[in-house]
Amino acid sequence: MSTKDTVAVASRLPPLNLGTVERQVQQTGAYSALEEPLDPVDFPAWLLLREPGLLHHLDRVDTPVPEGAAFLAMVELLRNRVRGADEVSARKRLQQISSSLLRAYLQRKAG
Repeated sequence: MSTKDTVAVASRLPPLNLGTVERQVQQTGAYSALEEPLDPVDFPAWLLLREPGLLHHLDRVDTPVPEGAAFLAMVELLRNRVRGADEVSARKRLQQISSSLLRAYLQRKAG
């Protein structure tokens, strides 16, 4: 699928409501069942790791984008992975911000 096709498909999707997604994930207990507890401010980054398909929503003008260093570092890391680009600097940045999130990323990638 070309970038133009991806943009066309994304423009037809409804806006992403992170509050709704957060409630649904918390109801499943997946976030609270982590081996290593995360700071609640890192929830958007963890959610993006768990559901990387949400990444394409971030390019939409009408999608609210969470703030925070961990979220931005996760976006960079996942985008590098999608592009097949080197992940070393993005991993180091995430390690500095949240070693727990980096471990979750590495475990998810290995699994």
